[in-house]
Order: sequence, then C-alpha cells, then structure tokens
Amino acid sequence: MAFGRHVSGLKLGFLRALIAGANHAIVSTIELVFGMRLGADVDVSQLLANLGVAVGGNLVGGLMFVTFVRFVQAAEGAGA
Repeated sequence: MAFGRHVSGLKLGFLRALIAGANHAIVSTIELVFGMRLGADVDVSQLLANLGVAVGGNLVGGLMFVTFVRFVQAAEGAGA
C-alpha cells in the first residue's frame, strides 16, 4: 500500500511539472534575478508583478489542494 502511494505521488509530481505556465514563486523569482544580473531586459516592476502572480497562484492552488486532501481524509474517516 505504501509503495502505491509513493508511485502515485511521483506520478502527480511529474504531471505537475509538465503543466504549462506552472510558476513557483521562489523558483521564478530566482530565475528572474539571475537573468537581471546577467543582462536580461527585465526591470524590478516586472519582477514584482511576476512574484505577485506566482504567490497568488501558489496560494489559491495550495488552498484548493489542502482543502481537497482534507475532504478526502474526512470522507474516509466517516466511512470507517
């Protein structure tokens, strides 16, 4: 049973990595800062705008995911 959960988690992680436009707040900010340091045509306002979108998306997605997981756990607990 535990092996199946690990495989399922790996599959979901892999699919998550393939989603187009997936933007992690920390990763994208670090990429933009390094790009700015290496001469990319990005200014601080664009960096902050991207950070705001990424944090908002991470917040909404995280809340939805946690709510879904808690709902499933509660449904399994009620059925036992």
